[in-house]
Amino acid sequence: MHRHRLTVFESTPFPTGSISHAAQKELVELVSQAVYVHGADEAIDNEDKYIFTPLRGNRLVSWRYVGVVQTSDGTVIEILPKIFKELDIENATTIQQEKARNLLLQMLQKAGLISYRQSASAKLQTGDYSLLEVFIHSFLREAQELTRRGLRKDYVSTEMNLTTLRGRIHFPRHVRKNPTTSHRHYCRYDEYCADCIENRLLTTAVQKAYRISKDSQNKKLASQLLPLMDDISTIPFPEKRHFDQCRNDRHMRYYADALRTARYILLSPPIPKTGGEATTAILFNMANLFEKTVERCLSEDSAVSNLAPQKSLPWFKKLGRPRPDYVFHDGGTPIVADAKWKLPQEGKPNNADQYQLFSYMQVLDTCAAYIIYPQIGAYGLLSSMQFQFDLRGKALTLHIIPFSLETFLLCR
Repeated sequence: MHRHRLTVFESTPFPTGSISHAAQKELVELVSQAVYVHGADEAIDNEDKYIFTPLRGNRLVSWRYVGVVQTSDGTVIEILPKIFKELDIENATTIQQEKARNLLLQMLQKAGLISYRQSASAKLQTGDYSLLEVFIHSFLREAQELTRRGLRKDYVSTEMNLTTLRGRIHFPRHVRKNPTTSHRHYCRYDEYCADCIENRLLTTAVQKAYRISKDSQNKKLASQLLPLMDDISTIPFPEKRHFDQCRNDRHMRYYADALRTARYILLSPPIPKTGGEATTAILFNMANLFEKTVERCLSEDSAVSNLAPQKSLPWFKKLGRPRPDYVFHDGGTPIVADAKWKLPQEGKPNNADQYQLFSYMQVLDTCAAYIIYPQIGAYGLLSSMQFQFDLRGKALTLHIIPFSLETFLLCR
């Protein structure tokens, strides 16, 4: 199997000369994970539906998504956040790639979307791990921790044709199965075992991780876990509905991290016609990831109180999706805020962003709003600014706030 690894950056075109034609076709046809998981193709614009956009000169670009894709021929494409100005994809240094890769993992960890142990982090620093192997390693470590604590058991309804009576006889099937064999009974009974939906999903994910991983440490870890799951059946074609059946009560809380990462591994976006079993894609919308990271950091900020992320506004319901990313109090002042994964032109937000925040301020009757932009080193918004406006005699203040991706703090 061809094993080629290519590191690219979001919003930056890259040449496809080193990728096979089959892999190129899979990338072009790769559909957004959000579309697949939610099963609502008609609700997604074509602009957002596909991960990669083909360009002239045999180039591709991913405008919105970061993560990793492994095609059916073994080609691994890492899509990293663009955190360097005027980035030349062909001349990007190893240091730039490592910095962007580590930032992506830190944001995923900060947003609560992944946890990874120090061993994976150390191998990542040396370049031994691809992002896919980090996701696999994260999942396998969580699964290992579950087996140490003990896999949860539950009563599972079972039907079987037995020689001894157990539970209740299922008469319709008993008559069909045993018309001439009086010594057998088709029974329906509840069995207390580990073959519940949560463990079935984990077992299926461990098996897939073993198949798709190219790292010897991950393969060894998966091979150690599989015998512990011998009595648990797998799900041939896992779908979102299987994860919807998982319980989230206090007894199953310790399953949350493992199931979240198993979801990434099992619910890969489909690639029509060309993709094989080994095709895997773990992708995140970069704008949404930035919003989630800022949300988590705001919740940890001692000056912030009454944080209400993605607050729905009644006035906007008829208009569809518009709603502020956050509503909170900063030092006692009510604030409405949006996080934007982009850079303001000439240090000022565009008119559309300003109008959007003014609308939020009017509806919520607040006098202050934040637009939060990323900052990392010398790249991004370097200092906070504020703009004063008078709207029908009411003084409004729009604050432009950098969010440091080195300290994960607002630079007020």
